[in-house]
Formats: sequence, structure tokens, C-alpha cells
Amino acid sequence: MNATKKILFVTHSLTPDKRIDQVAQTLKKQGFEIYLICRGQKKDTIPDFYNEIIYVKLNKKHLAYLPGAVSKMRKKFKELITRIAPDVIHANDLPAANIVRKIISPNVKFVYDDHEVWEIYYKLYTKRTKNLLKKIQRKYLCIAAKMLTRKVMTKADLIIFVNDYWVKYYSKKGIEADKMISLENFPLKREIDKVLSNNFKLDPFFTDDSRKKIVTASKFSKISASILRNIDNIAQAVSELDNWVIVNFGQSDEKFEKLGVVSLGYKPRYEFLASCKKCDVVLNPLLIDELMDYCSPNRFFEAALLGVRIISSKVKTLVDKFDDLIIWINPETPKEEIKSILKNIDKYPSGEKIQKTASKFIWENEEKKLIVAYEKLLYGTKGNLQE
Repeated sequence: MNATKKILFVTHSLTPDKRIDQVAQTLKKQGFEIYLICRGQKKDTIPDFYNEIIYVKLNKKHLAYLPGAVSKMRKKFKELITRIAPDVIHANDLPAANIVRKIISPNVKFVYDDHEVWEIYYKLYTKRTKNLLKKIQRKYLCIAAKMLTRKVMTKADLIIFVNDYWVKYYSKKGIEADKMISLENFPLKREIDKVLSNNFKLDPFFTDDSRKKIVTASKFSKISASILRNIDNIAQAVSELDNWVIVNFGQSDEKFEKLGVVSLGYKPRYEFLASCKKCDVVLNPLLIDELMDYCSPNRFFEAALLGVRIISSKVKTLVDKFDDLIIWINPETPKEEIKSILKNIDKYPSGEKIQKTASKFIWENEEKKLIVAYEKLLYGTKGNLQE
């Protein structure tokens, strides 16, 4: 690929972002200059492969797609785009794509990377909201996201999803199939290998507490506030077992701490992964719906490649990949059944068996699709893949 070409990644989220960074790093290896506009920085190591990271604070008005606020933000983005002069703008998720869609020059390629399938996400978000005022607000978001998704997808030269299902879904809605691909959220094998081959310093809790450990995490909110996950029955079951404990990496949550859940807060990526490896089970308690049935949960694949048993909701795409190697439950599974599972945990497939199956679900395999798609986008033909 041409080493002089520039790709500008834009996102409404914070850096580092695992999905964005993996895509960006893959393209960096192909010789591109990589730039990033994002909202801010997490308490973690910032990737060093970006040529430049620019912080632009987006507020709730931008995330709510309010025309006046978005229009003002476009002026700021246009100044940055003019200065960087990218060959490709790779917009991650709808809030960022909506800002840049009207200010992209005809000679600049536009890539839309939809991590969430936003119109479906807002529809489910609205359905699960009980407060009437918030329900009205989210109904607006649902309508806006549906309309803006069509505008963004129509303009985009390449569209990326996390699962093949969404390629078929939008093909039926009139979006050109040949400009859509899927890239699953598989982990980098070399990062998992680093965790498995090194001794990272962990929270003293792991040496001080002898109970078997179940790990869960909530990135942006309390576990109890999640509209995507539910651990109520699992937490109730574990609270009645003396030799098990749930470890939460995320915000302190009084509701579950009353049931004995131990919150250890946010941890840097490698410490978090090493902590998962020290646990006996990783939880993936998703609320099953159309969105979740065709998701690609990075933490699930990380746990599988680490060789840890997984208790997960019966998500269709995960069942297709792992069959009976995973302990399948749903949020409504009775606590007595969950207690029985935990008491007999050693009767279930080992982490080593899960790890063997997971060995093919790695980013090093998935990224080849990205490289081919970019070669087609920029040069119109499939070139030689650079390993």
C-alpha cells in the first residue's frame, strides 16, 4: 500500500478504544499515516502508533444529534480535516459519522465502522426505559438514529459491522452488499500470549481471598444500570455459596455489594486480563435480543483465549462458534440451577478445551479482510497482503 496516504479516525469515545486501536494498528502496519480525533483519554496507556491524537470534547447535544450543536462542531472538525488532509476518514459509530458526513470532500473516501448498530440499540434502549420523560427522549434518538444511519450508509464508500448478520440485514434494506464487510471483535493473539507468559502485579485480593472467583466488568456504568446485561440471579446464587465470590472490575455498585460482590474498580488492560486468567469463571450475562444475538463481545473471546471457563447467555453467534463448550444460561435462569452449576463446575468442559477452539478466533486472522477491503477502496483491486 502507498506509504504517503493518510487515514483519519474519528470517534465520540475515549482513547484507548480496543476496537479502534486494532483496526488503526493493522492499517499502520500497511504503511499509512494514522490520525485520531476523539473525546478524551482513559486512565490507561495511550497507543503510540498514531501520528497524532487530537482531543475534541463532544457533549450530550452532539450525542443527541441536535442539528445546531452538530453544525457548530462540524466547523471545528472541518478545520482539523483541512489541516490533516486525509485520504480516508474512518468514522467509528454514528455520533462521529453524523458530524463528518457533510464535510467530507469528494476526493476523500468515507468509511463507516458501526460498532453498535445504533438504530437497533436505541430501539431496545427505548423499550427498556421505564421513566416516561426519558422514554420520549430516547424515542427521539431512535427516530434520529434510523434516519441518520441511512444517510451515513448511503454516503459511505465502505461500511464495517461486527457480524455478518448485519451485512445481510442492511442488504435487505437497500444498502449495497459489495460495500459492506464484517470484522469481529476478536483479540490480538500476541496480547493474550503476553498475559499468559508474564506475571503481572494483581490486586492483593487475589492472594488474600481463597474463594473461587467469577469476574464481571462494567465499562461505563454500574452493573445495575446496564441495559445490556443482568446478573441479578447469578449474584443471588453466589451470595448463598460460601466458597464463591463475584469480582467486579468497574464502578462500585451498592446493590450488588450488599450481596457480597467485590468491586475492584477500573484496571489497566493487561492487569485486567491477567486478573481474568486468575479467576475460575468469566461472566457474559447478556440480555438476549436481536442486537445481542448478533454481537461480537471482545471480553468473551479474550476469556476463551485465556483458557477460562465462561458462563454466558445463549447468544446465537457464540453458540454457533463454541457449541457445548460454554456454560449457557440466561438472566432468568433460577438461582438454584446456577448454584448447582457452580457446585459442579469441574464437570464442565475445561478452560484448555475452550482455549483450543478459541485459537482460530483471533484478530490476526480477521484483519486480512480489513486489508483487502482497504485495497479495494483505494485502488479498486485486491493487492498483495502484507503480513
